[in-house]
Amino acid sequence: MYKYGVVTCNDCKSYGRVARVNGEVVGYIIWENNRVTQTGRVLNIAVKKDYRRRGIGVSLMAFVFRHMKDDGMGRCKLETRESNFAARAMYELLGMREKDYVPAYYGDEDAVIYTVDL
Repeated sequence: MYKYGVVTCNDCKSYGRVARVNGEVVGYIIWENNRVTQTGRVLNIAVKKDYRRRGIGVSLMAFVFRHMKDDGMGRCKLETRESNFAARAMYELLGMREKDYVPAYYGDEDAVIYTVDL
């Protein structure tokens, strides 16, 4: 079902985690695990601009991969803007590969779908 441009899942459980530096929240990640399809999906990841390129996003993603695997997920997927080259490079560094495109997913821009087997 689509709600506000996000696919929601009745068979999913959602999770979130924040990254802190000296007590300050500098990033977060939100994901869901679908126990029916055994697929996890990263819904959102963000790191404050001044803290990017320090491994925080990679650490958040690695944590989620471990959590998904421990929760029985066999695969992780996510969508990102086609123009988000920094994020795409990070996903590829983590072993994720382009699987598909969704035209006009963001209204003004296509999405690239990435997946990785866990």
